[in-house]
Amino acid sequence: MHNHTHDDHVIIEKKLGIPPDYQYLAIRSKNFLQANWHKNKLTVLDTLLKFTKHSSVLDLGTGSGNFELRYTAKVRKIVGVDYNDEPLKFLKNKLKRGKKNNVVLVQSDIRDLTKVKRHAPFDFIVAVDVIEHIPEKDALKVAKNIRALISKNGKVCIITPNYRSAWVLLEALLDTTTLVPKFQGHQHLAKYSKENLTRVFREGGFRLVTFRTFNTISFAAPFSWLATFLCKIEIAYEFTYGNMIVAIFERK
Repeated sequence: MHNHTHDDHVIIEKKLGIPPDYQYLAIRSKNFLQANWHKNKLTVLDTLLKFTKHSSVLDLGTGSGNFELRYTAKVRKIVGVDYNDEPLKFLKNKLKRGKKNNVVLVQSDIRDLTKVKRHAPFDFIVAVDVIEHIPEKDALKVAKNIRALISKNGKVCIITPNYRSAWVLLEALLDTTTLVPKFQGHQHLAKYSKENLTRVFREGGFRLVTFRTFNTISFAAPFSWLATFLCKIEIAYEFTYGNMIVAIFERK
């Protein structure tokens, strides 16, 4: 959804024709599977991260801004970064209409966060569905960039598909349909499981605090409240084979 491809001048979302409001519409979709899948990511952040009115948050890979629209009233400041100007424009208009003025949007690749330095340090750095969009060889650079921006006791939260799960089948299935934009080899350039994700961040100067998986079965619940309830149960236990990973790291 949100980050760079092999060719640094190609914005893959534009190439694949992914509209700027894709995530915004997905979370509000009439298709409950799609809506739950995206809503559950916010449920996980709500449950595992303790944002307060004093928190400053860096959101890497904003897409069309589901995170910003949800949390702008709950935290002190959000800096949102995406390399695609189109969803940033979409989000900027949404925030303006809602008179939200504590969000700063920055157009940048997450492999180069120099533009964000003046807003650091952050209490939380969140990357939802981002790290899989850059080649794994660049992930260590991203982890080190993040380390330079996080406050001493800050938390980094990574949400990414789990390639030690049924997601592998789900992705293959979705790639044969036209329901979602192509993943394999187009958007998803790296494949994570607990082992390699933890290794990248350990080498980048972090230790793993919490590892959970979700969207195992919760997203298939026909009611939103039930999906939320089941999602909370999924992340209450250390099950490593759910479709989506949520990993929380702290500085060593």
